[in-house]
Amino acid sequence: MNPYHVTKGKIAVSNDPGRLIEAVSLGACLAVCISDPIKCVSGIAVIVAPRPLRSDTYSKGYPAFDAANGLKSFFNTLFENGAQKKNLHIWLTGSARFLTEPNEFSMGLQIYAAVTRILKKNHLSPSGEHVGGHINRSVRLETGSDHVTVTLAEDREITI
Repeated sequence: MNPYHVTKGKIAVSNDPGRLIEAVSLGACLAVCISDPIKCVSGIAVIVAPRPLRSDTYSKGYPAFDAANGLKSFFNTLFENGAQKKNLHIWLTGSARFLTEPNEFSMGLQIYAAVTRILKKNHLSPSGEHVGGHINRSVRLETGSDHVTVTLAEDREITI
């Protein structure tokens, strides 16, 4: 079974047991990985920006471009596929920084702050995360799983 590949600004959700969903080379983007292991529904959304741009990127095929629209669309898709809020496991991966980037200009930090603020407002919190630093990451999630696998430099993997 081929994995679903999620690109920047996109969402992938599956209720097919054992289906792999992955996002590669996240950089400053933030992968929001969510699974309902009870209902066997999982997905990844790759958030690119902390807030909407002036142009309507959401309607141009990038439903997860910004944090607010992306999370709304992602949760709606998860729930349409049978996920229930009470069962959700959430992981955050990515939000890397450029080496010389000041904190106040860090797109990764801004995206992370926007996403965690929205989750908190909705009484949700991550089960785990691997964010920040100067590390490019990739992430994969198996439908129905209760963990994600993060791939770092030199194909080193960790599970969160």
